[in-house]
Formats: sequence, C-alpha cells, structure tokens
Amino acid sequence: MSSTMDQDDTNALEILQRVQAKEPSRLDSIFKRHGVAPGERTADLLKEIRQDGSNTVWLPFRPEGVHYREVVEDVAKAIDAKVRATVVETEQSVVARVVELYYEKCSADERTQLDAALNEAGADAATLAAGRAGAKAVSALIMGLVVKFGAKTVLKMVLRRLPVVLVPGLGWLMTAWTVLDVFGPAMRKTIPTVVEIALLRMEFGDD
Repeated sequence: MSSTMDQDDTNALEILQRVQAKEPSRLDSIFKRHGVAPGERTADLLKEIRQDGSNTVWLPFRPEGVHYREVVEDVAKAIDAKVRATVVETEQSVVARVVELYYEKCSADERTQLDAALNEAGADAATLAAGRAGAKAVSALIMGLVVKFGAKTVLKMVLRRLPVVLVPGLGWLMTAWTVLDVFGPAMRKTIPTVVEIALLRMEFGDD
C-alpha cells in the first residue's frame, strides 16, 4: 500500500481494478468525468478522483489529493446524506439519499415500481404505508432494510427496478436536482462518481 494511500483508498482501488478486469466499459463514464482516458490505470483514475475532491488551494500541498473517505463524506454532506462510521456505510447513505431524491421527482407509476421493489426487499404493507408519508421516510426505510438484510440484498433489489438511477453518469441527478448549481465543477464530478462507485461496490464487492 502506497504511503499516500490509506485502507479506504486501497479498498476503492481494488473495486475499480475488479470492475476493470471483468467489465471495463462500466468505468468509462468515471474515467471520462475525471479526465482520464478509458482503459488507463485505475490507480491514475483514483488519484484524479482524490484530487478532484481536494480544495484546489491546498492541492499543491497534497498532490495525491484527499483520501477517498473524505471525498465520500464531502459528497454525503453536500447532498444531505448521513455520514456514518465507515466509507461503505456512508456510501450506502448516499445511495439511499439518491433514491430519496428520485422519489421526490418521480411519477405515480414510478413510485409504484419503487414500492414493489421495497416489498420484494422485505418491507411489509404497513412499513410501505409509512414510507409513502414522504421521501425521507423512504430513505429511512431503505437504510432499515439494509441493516436487517444487508446492502447487496436490499439495494440491488430496489435499484434494479429503477433503471434511471443506474444511467451512466447519473445525468438525471445532475440535471434534475437544481441545488447542484451552487456547487463548483469538482463537486459535479465527485457526486455522481461516489454514487457510481457505491453501486459498483455493491455489485462487485465481497459479500
């Protein structure tokens, strides 16, 4: 492990390497977003992600950028998701918040699909009724199911019913959520990247 990398950086790199080895095209949008040619080394990609997550004033003093944990936590704070004890748990909070944002924007038919996905993931009728009280209740419901059944089981069941969430680059989020206009270009890169890496970790990571 490089002296400039901690364990969270190494874990993120391992996920990127695993995806590149199995389905390299799944990383194309992240490579392009951070100005790295698709197919280049994932170590170079992670370095760019960490640099994009840095305050540019301090970047000359931190040439490797901030640690990936800080990137994830900054994204969580930016979109009003809960920062939790580990990077993986904070990523899960970010994904749940993204689903919450989707719920706030989606049509009645799309909400029906979300209810069906939550039911499949283990939510009973009473819990779903409570979730319909609002988007934040849905987010809390998802996180509760994650604690009970595990992230892979729940989030993959939910998200496979919501293909719009999985659009490469998460264009819907960046265009529909106008509050992102207050952030600079770096945050416009790191928000969708953290979400995509979180989803890739659920799919390609260890159980």
